Amino acid sequence: MASQILIRDAHADDSAAIARMCRALAVVTGVDGGVPMTAERVTRDLIEGAHLSLLSGVVDGRVRGYALYSVAYETAWSARGLYLSDLFVAEDARRCGLARAFMAELVRRAKASGGSFVWWMTKPGNRQAEAFYASLGAHAEPLSAMVIHTEAFEALIGERK
Repeated sequence: MASQILIRDAHADDSAAIARMCRALAVVTGVDGGVPMTAERVTRDLIEGAHLSLLSGVVDGRVRGYALYSVAYETAWSARGLYLSDLFVAEDARRCGLARAFMAELVRRAKASGGSFVWWMTKPGNRQAEAFYASLGAHAEPLSAMVIHTEAFEALIGERK
C-alpha cells in the first residue's frame, strides 16, 4: 500500500521537530553557526510569512536601477537576513555609486529587522559583479545553485499528492 503524503503549512506545534531537523542538517552538512536552532526560533523566524520587496534607484530624477529582495534565514547560523534576488543598474548609471547605495540600504534594512547578513548569487564568470561585491567586503561561498523549471517543473506538478 502506497504511503499518503500531505504537504501543508507548518504550525507552531511542529516547531520542536523542525528545530531538531535543522540541527541534524547542520551536523550532516558540517555547518555549525554556534547558535543552535530552537523551537522558539522556528516559531518566531520560520513560521512567519515571507514577502518580497522592491527598491527603485533614482539618479537625477530618473529611475535607473532596482533591487528585489526577500527575507531569508540561515538555520546553521540561527540568523535572519535578506536574500537579494536581483540588483540591476542601467548601463548609463553605472559607476555612479548606485549599486553601492543599494547594497548599503539592504544591509541597513537587514540590520533594522534583526538580521545579520545579506546574501545573493552571481553567475560564474561575471567578473565585474564579483569585483564590485569584493570591493564591499563580500566573499564567495562554495555553493551549487539548483533550479527546477520548464518540463521538470511541470512534471512535478502532475505527480500524485
